[in-house]
Amino acid sequence: MLRSLLRLILIAILIAPGACASNRKPASSTTTVLASLVGQPPTAVEVQVENLPPSQHIERVFLVDRQGHRLSATEVEWNQEPVAPRRPQRLPLTFGVGFASSLIIGLPRNTQPAAPEVPGSLTAQIPLFDGEAYLADPAAWTVVVEGWKRNGAPLSYRVPAPRLPKSREDMPPLPARKP
Repeated sequence: MLRSLLRLILIAILIAPGACASNRKPASSTTTVLASLVGQPPTAVEVQVENLPPSQHIERVFLVDRQGHRLSATEVEWNQEPVAPRRPQRLPLTFGVGFASSLIIGLPRNTQPAAPEVPGSLTAQIPLFDGEAYLADPAAWTVVVEGWKRNGAPLSYRVPAPRLPKSREDMPPLPARKP
């Protein structure tokens, strides 16, 4: 009897650290929409959508002004990098004590870890056909990214349209010109 009790205590001590191990997944990043001007003088607005979950699908990217005029993206590039499936951190074990034997250990059969959902990204180019009109009042414009979620719900992200930097110090350096 004492021997069985010692076995149980020893097994509990050996298994306890594994049972207490954290199975938390890293916090998922939120979807980010960034917009910037392209060219000098600006000829397009580049929109980047980062950390887009696979459960969300983007249908269109456009600029809209206060009167409802739209400029749609003409170039859209998707990027979703494949990731090798992860192995589980530890096998789920079940154990117990029975009357006929001192210990029963159960292992699950045919357990496959679920493939992790890999966030994707999207880059879109919206040409500015009338750059002067856009730059005259960029605050009148909004970048809109629309689509749908896996459950059928509509999806919409809105960010302010990009503006030119106010001073030369804020401007990114121009690429070197070849003579």
